[in-house]
Amino acid sequence: MEPDSSSPLALVLVVIVLFLYAFVTYAETVLRTYPRSQLFTDKHRSLATHLRDHPLHASLAFAAVRLPLLMVAFVALMPSATRLPWSPWAFFGVIMLVFLAVGHILPATLARHISPRNADIIFYLIQGLLWLSKPILAFYERLLGLEPQRESEEDPQINILSDDEIRILATIVGETEAVEGLPEDERRMIERILDLDKTNVREVMTPRIHIVALPETATLADAIALILEEGHSRIPIYRDNIDNIVGLLYAKDLFKPLQAGHLHCTIAESGILRQPLFVPESKKLDRLLKEMQQQHMHLAVVVDEYGGTAGIATIEDIMEEIVGDIQDEYDEEAPEIEHLSPTELLCHAHADIDHINSILNVALPTDTSDTIGGLLYALLGDIPEVGHEEIIDGARLRVVERDERRITKVHVQKLPPDASLEEEETPATTRDEPSTSAKETPPQNTSMHYGFDTVG
Repeated sequence: MEPDSSSPLALVLVVIVLFLYAFVTYAETVLRTYPRSQLFTDKHRSLATHLRDHPLHASLAFAAVRLPLLMVAFVALMPSATRLPWSPWAFFGVIMLVFLAVGHILPATLARHISPRNADIIFYLIQGLLWLSKPILAFYERLLGLEPQRESEEDPQINILSDDEIRILATIVGETEAVEGLPEDERRMIERILDLDKTNVREVMTPRIHIVALPETATLADAIALILEEGHSRIPIYRDNIDNIVGLLYAKDLFKPLQAGHLHCTIAESGILRQPLFVPESKKLDRLLKEMQQQHMHLAVVVDEYGGTAGIATIEDIMEEIVGDIQDEYDEEAPEIEHLSPTELLCHAHADIDHINSILNVALPTDTSDTIGGLLYALLGDIPEVGHEEIIDGARLRVVERDERRITKVHVQKLPPDASLEEEETPATTRDEPSTSAKETPPQNTSMHYGFDTVG
């Protein structure tokens, strides 16, 4: 086989193509990973505005460079590939692996550690690339029917911050002096809003045991009596049992039957039921809120993995996740968490553990349950007696009230570090004696009663 004088030239050409290909990948990764808030500066405002108004231009421009480079590399290597003793396809497979490693993985890794000075150079080159490819990009835009996504003239920097950047900004501002900084409650509110996409409906719903509901065989007069007694404006209606909710009864829909004197007909016969919104326990709060807005619903029925009713979630529940407890004019019950001292709380059994942790600055575990009562059930595997105490991660939990089926109130106290270590060494049997200050509540009615709070 005679030596091919064109082979060294082809090899040099392929190396140049590979370098250019890697540089394009490097520039694209820098553009995608660079903080958007820093991109909107005086130097690069025109580039940021262009990419905001034409989000596909960068991808199309990079593709318009990559494809010709690949074609040049393959054409340059084609003569050499046909002279090799093995299959040309195997040769091109090796070349593709080289392009993947050197042209994609390596530059993408290096681009994530770029300095601001080098980033400026890259952005200037990208601006030049976009300017040179402008006719091609305009043709593709018309061909695909794409329209520029222009933002409001009054606010040209809208949506330039990511969730992480907003969270960092709120933390930094909140840690500055009180006069100049962001108040702690407002900073927490921002963090809670950003956490909606990480919070499941199960964590905020009202459990089925607290739902106030009626069977569809009840009369409208029964519904009015229940609404007046409980103060709710929306009542779930079930068929046979609470796991088969067939509709929602709105208090305002009872005015017409009341005026017409049709209060003795059943709810099923009245024709005023509204279709409920069913959601799984795992649905994220941001998606639920958006779905409620789209369907004009204030209440959703949460179902478990078997299709049974797990609880009720309302817009008020989502708002309370952001701003804290909301007590309206119909709420007569005591708050879930009562502050006894800076280190002591009296909590309902369904009080949220995360909320308790944030108040007392403790770290009660949330891997087994979201509520303080559920945590005790998970630890003990049984319903503890009144006065039973547990020391958990620097906090003392004492059962204050219970009925024959469940815990109702728990006293939570943050312990000093030294005291918590001593208490953890105390045998558990010494903590089972009833407290003299605890008062056991009498057994309550075991008939089915479901209660929840809705938006009035």
